[in-house]
Amino acid sequence: YPPPVSLLHVKHKKDYKIIRQTVRGSTDYKAYSLSTLNLYIEELTSYLYVQYYLIDAVESLLFWRGHVPLPPFGIKIPLHSAIAFIMAITMAENPCLGFAYSWFLNAWLLLAIQTWRSTVIPNVWCKTKSFSQILRMLVLNTPLTKPERIPPHCREEEAVSYMKEMEERIERAEAAAAKRQEEQLRLLAQHEKEMAELDAGDVVDPDATNNGGAAGLGLNPLKKILYPVQQICAQVCTAVRFVRNVYLWDEPYLAFFVTLGSLVLGCICLVTPWSFLIRWTSRLFAWGIFGPHMKLVDVFYYSKLQQQKPSKTTEEDDDDVQNNYKEKFAESLNIQRQQAQQTKQVAFEQTEQAKKMRSMKELLFGKFIMRIPAFHTERYREFPMFSSYCEPHKKKKNTEMKMTRLGGQTLVGTMIPQLKEFDDQKQKKEIASSSSSPKKDKDI
Repeated sequence: YPPPVSLLHVKHKKDYKIIRQTVRGSTDYKAYSLSTLNLYIEELTSYLYVQYYLIDAVESLLFWRGHVPLPPFGIKIPLHSAIAFIMAITMAENPCLGFAYSWFLNAWLLLAIQTWRSTVIPNVWCKTKSFSQILRMLVLNTPLTKPERIPPHCREEEAVSYMKEMEERIERAEAAAAKRQEEQLRLLAQHEKEMAELDAGDVVDPDATNNGGAAGLGLNPLKKILYPVQQICAQVCTAVRFVRNVYLWDEPYLAFFVTLGSLVLGCICLVTPWSFLIRWTSRLFAWGIFGPHMKLVDVFYYSKLQQQKPSKTTEEDDDDVQNNYKEKFAESLNIQRQQAQQTKQVAFEQTEQAKKMRSMKELLFGKFIMRIPAFHTERYREFPMFSSYCEPHKKKKNTEMKMTRLGGQTLVGTMIPQLKEFDDQKQKKEIASSSSSPKKDKDI
């Protein structure tokens, strides 16, 4: 199920602007603007940079370069190349393994990206929780890894050189693409010039008008066309960001469950006898639908079924058929009307409840509303600076930490809503009073 919608109400417009800038940033991407549309298009084109990482991955995979470090010997072994080789030769002998390998490939991709972030990228702040760590926490309910200590400027030179190398590579690729585009534009301009020289002797249409003044028109009349395009681009960018964050392990828990689900489904598909199912399903379909026994089905069943249908011989029969049809049609309409009334009543109650809750929240907490996203869908990922540091927190002796829980803005109740915190406290008091009251034995 999707996470519930989280709405935050505030009373002052100044607080609302601060929250909006914290959640959405300084630019309001929901308002119509050509600059916003250009930003969305630029973002979608920027994801083409993934091809450079894919080229590195394919080269490393095909040429059996070291991927996974082997701690006792201090070397890297080509584990991913070996896995790809085993999958290729086994699938060549048994193509039905493709069903299981499709799920294993998804899990393998997620685990490979997680390993790449942990071993290849030198920036220590880009590391994320691994699959094994989350699995241990899920099974044993306790973290088995100690808090990591990161000193200031840890591996800064390596991280800067790696980032600089990737930026230079992207710049070289962009320069080559721009050069190719410039050459294509030059050839296109030369072709248009030659065609214009050939058409110079043609008769000019006297009804043709000069549209040069149209360049001065504003683009506001195109809002009805461009604003839906902007909304579609916003939805596409949000979906791409969510998928990017999952596959890059910026959402480590979602990535863990996707990996675990892919492994489970791959194991299920691995033990499923696909060749037997495909073979016998095809046989049953061919023999059952196109076999010669269908002639007997036609003679003894289908033809008799057609003969049993009433024929229009007299006007009375026609009237009976029409009356039966009208009765059945009226009955179906009555059923549909009752279902529509029930659906309308449910929708009316839900709408009334939602409006009442919103009005009560505006009265209690403020009229300015901001929707808080449940997942990370921001465009740019933020990492600590190299001057930052991380060290375990040491708890002082003879000190007790007091946990204070702040009540939220969730309302419960139907006629008179109240804060959920008060309702929880009331239920706790009732449970405590019922457990503390002595039980009296009844005389039988």
